[in-house]
Amino acid sequence: MRTFVLVSFVTLLLAGCNERPKMTVEPNPVVADTTVWARFDRPINGRAVDQYWIVIAPVGAPTEYRSDYRSVPRSAEGMQLQAPSQPGDYEVRLHGDWPKRDHNLVRTVPLRVIPTTEIVGAR
Repeated sequence: MRTFVLVSFVTLLLAGCNERPKMTVEPNPVVADTTVWARFDRPINGRAVDQYWIVIAPVGAPTEYRSDYRSVPRSAEGMQLQAPSQPGDYEVRLHGDWPKRDHNLVRTVPLRVIPTTEIVGAR
């Protein structure tokens, strides 16, 4: 019985380690060419064979889209990113399992990029 309990505990513990972080993005919408934050619900604890990277991609771009991607440092609770200069609909994409897998989309959060004139005109 003890062995069963121990094995069950270890299995649950390891399963929890594989749960991927949740992500929020703020501000959203964001003004073109300004700072946007991707925040994680817990520190990113990637291993040598399970590292994370993040990118802002146009909606509909292929999963492997990498323009201006950034590696997420271990223990990061968030990442400061530069919003695209062109207004439109984007996604903040978090990938994991690198270098084991070249791209493995873990989380996607929609991001609306608005022109500076929308902010000025709203006042």
